[in-house]
Amino acid sequence: RAWVSLEGGVAAFDPEQALKDSPGYGLRGGYFFNRWVGVEGLFVTSSPNLEQPALGSGSFSHFGGGLIVTPDRYRWVLPYLYAGLGSAKAENAAGSKTAGSFHGGGGVVVRAGERLGFRIDARDITYSQEGGPGRDTRVHTMYLSAGVTVVFDQCDAAGRCRKYPF
Repeated sequence: RAWVSLEGGVAAFDPEQALKDSPGYGLRGGYFFNRWVGVEGLFVTSSPNLEQPALGSGSFSHFGGGLIVTPDRYRWVLPYLYAGLGSAKAENAAGSKTAGSFHGGGGVVVRAGERLGFRIDARDITYSQEGGPGRDTRVHTMYLSAGVTVVFDQCDAAGRCRKYPF
């Protein structure tokens, strides 16, 4: 009923954030209440360079939690949608700011056995930037990622259920 993923990808920042697009890394874990609905927690971090005319590097991190839905988590190919709330922290030429955020996205996990899968995901992280390098406005960070997922299911992809000792 649960899965854990390690992922890597690309963080694409809003021009108002004054951060260049850069690689990102993340961790996420989810637990399903039934075949269709669950909760998921996630974390992503990135160390982008600053946009000109500023020099140096900045940082961006986001952690959050929310609901995840899938048509049937027992299948070999698991499309899903999720949305939730969290916190985004951006460090750039204007300093370091933390703000409440909303995230939403979707993707697919392709299982390569009962316990292992590969994930492709797209997420939009949005929050209100105040006192940043650009205008005080709502900004969006897109995070496109791929990763390896370990599945801790009590039922396999064919729907046969068994008890695991954990």
